[in-house]
Amino acid sequence: MHGLTVEGRPGAVAAGTGRLYRGSEGVSRSSRPITPCQFFSRLGNVMRGRYQDNRSLRISVRGWPLLFVCALIGMWTGSAMSSIPSSPEVSRGADTVEQDVVRILKAVGVLGDDISGDQQVGRTGRVLARPLVVRVQGDEGRYLPDVLVRFDLIAGPGWGEEPSGPDQRRTWETISDDEGYAKTHLVLGEDSGTYIITARAAQVASNEVVFKLIALPRGWGLLTFFGLAGGLAIFLFGLRFAGRGLTKATGNRLREMFWGFTNRRSLGLVVGTLATAILQSSTATTVMLVSFAGAGLITLVGALPIILGADIGTSLTVQLLAFRIGDYAILIIALSFLAMTVIGQRPYRHIAQAIFGFGLLFFGIKIMSDSIIYLPMLPGFERALGQIGEHPILLLVVAMVFSGLVHSSAATIGIALTLALRGLIDLNAAMPLILGANVGTCGTALLASLGQAVEARRVALAHVVFKVGIVVIALLAMAPFVAAVERTAQSVPRQIANAHLFLNLAAAAIFLPLLVPYRRMIERVLPEGPGRAGRFRVRYLDQRVLDTPVLALSQATREVLRMAEIVQGMFRDSIEVFRTGDEDLRKRIVEDDDKVDLLQESITPYLTRLSQEELTEEQSEREVALIKIVSELERIGDLISKQLMVYAQKKIKEGFYFSKEGFREIIDFQGQVEEGLSLAIGVLTTFDPALARRLIELRNPLHERFRELQAAHISRLCEGRKESLDTSTIHLDLLDDIERIGFHVTNIGSILLGRV
Repeated sequence: MHGLTVEGRPGAVAAGTGRLYRGSEGVSRSSRPITPCQFFSRLGNVMRGRYQDNRSLRISVRGWPLLFVCALIGMWTGSAMSSIPSSPEVSRGADTVEQDVVRILKAVGVLGDDISGDQQVGRTGRVLARPLVVRVQGDEGRYLPDVLVRFDLIAGPGWGEEPSGPDQRRTWETISDDEGYAKTHLVLGEDSGTYIITARAAQVASNEVVFKLIALPRGWGLLTFFGLAGGLAIFLFGLRFAGRGLTKATGNRLREMFWGFTNRRSLGLVVGTLATAILQSSTATTVMLVSFAGAGLITLVGALPIILGADIGTSLTVQLLAFRIGDYAILIIALSFLAMTVIGQRPYRHIAQAIFGFGLLFFGIKIMSDSIIYLPMLPGFERALGQIGEHPILLLVVAMVFSGLVHSSAATIGIALTLALRGLIDLNAAMPLILGANVGTCGTALLASLGQAVEARRVALAHVVFKVGIVVIALLAMAPFVAAVERTAQSVPRQIANAHLFLNLAAAAIFLPLLVPYRRMIERVLPEGPGRAGRFRVRYLDQRVLDTPVLALSQATREVLRMAEIVQGMFRDSIEVFRTGDEDLRKRIVEDDDKVDLLQESITPYLTRLSQEELTEEQSEREVALIKIVSELERIGDLISKQLMVYAQKKIKEGFYFSKEGFREIIDFQGQVEEGLSLAIGVLTTFDPALARRLIELRNPLHERFRELQAAHISRLCEGRKESLDTSTIHLDLLDDIERIGFHVTNIGSILLGRV
């Protein structure tokens, strides 16, 4: 460092003799020899207590008498110089300085680089890696030696407290060497934060230079990382918990809202907004729309307004997050947890659960905000943020990937709000994060559409194209949009929330009038396939909505209804096999039973996994009822394929015929049971207790009719009719199995009413 010799007491400093608050002290001198005049003057100052360190005096003294004489001369010289009155022309502290004004400069290297030790970052309680170095310059530009330089600690953590011991210093001095350098080693205090130190000449008028030192606690990097990761985890958990609470509080009204308004374009925007506000996830809303489209429950035009509304629903959550109530998050969590424990009545308990989740949201943001407290202290951090902000596309991609990984755009916006709360970013830097968060959640909908019907894939594609289009428009109009939003609020977090809301409102205003041409464009990109028949598989079950019980139950109910319709078709066609002897139809009915078995093997495990989620009492009862109904339908399918179709095969092979009266009775009895099966499907669709009671009331009439038909057949046998004698066994077995099918049909009503 320009031949700078580090002397003084650096060893003592490292041992803790001089510290910040436990301040630091050092004397820097050159090792070059001094003149006799300088020696006598300094010796006098030392003996008068002027300097605290005399180890810089480098002479060879052969005897104490000579030393004593020299000391007397030095004392006289020092006294004479100190007795001269202070004046602008005479320096009071540096006998070799003729000027009264000097300049204190931060030391720089040969190449102009800063070697002053400013902006250093160190650990609390440790010696800084580099000393603080200044250079003393006179009026004529010469660098002055022997100038007493004073370093003062003027601000830092716990600044208002008085020093509690003699080693807790806030001022220390050092002397410039022959090249004008003055330096000191420092030990940082025990408190983390920013320390401000000034340097100036102690006994001569001079300017003042300021040093900024940063003390970070041990392991601050890990603390920051774990704080961000833990806060984000609590944030996401709170988001999910709040969504579950609101979903349970609304009950089946959410399902009714979707099924009632999905094809009403005028209300789709409102439905999407409310659904996302309840589910606390636009991703869940979009995935549900993809599933509905694949099931044929909603068209592309019906889904698009809901997608637009889902983004507005997310903006409502962001608006809530922008409130600075993190300090009260613990109180919200405590009170809502107490309410959850005390209140047992629904829906109030679920509302308390939702408030608990929102408390966790705010607490997560507070943890993330507190964890990044050290980042602004780092030298160059704000400059690095500024450089990153110069690459908005990179920020957009990072936000998009992160949102896709956590399946939540609100999480990314939450991080942006956290940075804004610390004053680390402004709205300009936050805009790429907002846009990237909006696009990032499209990946989940795309994955959900894989393997689905073409309408489901169209909904997912429309979602992606819509989001990308909004990003392009926003990037082109970034400057005026940011300028307009900045006028809406003073705080940056509120500006970010408003930008997110206004962006999605503008998107809805642009795309809502263009839904029909937009649908045509998507249909041209993804046209209908050739309509080839594929392998039979489940259609409505979606593992991704298991954490939303109301949606999962709706999907499972649709699949059970599909199973019931297949069974009804089998039963209806079975009588045609007896009437016409169609072997192909008989084989198709047997194959349909394989479909029923496949559905039973898929629905039952799905509902079993759903039971592991937190369900309301009503949802739990419905889940159990669906499992039992699936079992009843599977037994009906087995009776048709393994009993009725076996009788039909025997009839076809042996070529016998029922009597006209007997076959008419079989057809009538089968028709009565089929009417009961249609009523059972209505019960399954509505879960209406009144319909269930009507279904149960069919049991006794069906059994009585079965007894009458048995007696009628036996009567014909007694008359000796040939057709009755040839089909006697099959006729009675057929009536018995139809009656058993009727028993399982009426059981569906009993299951619904909780009697089975």
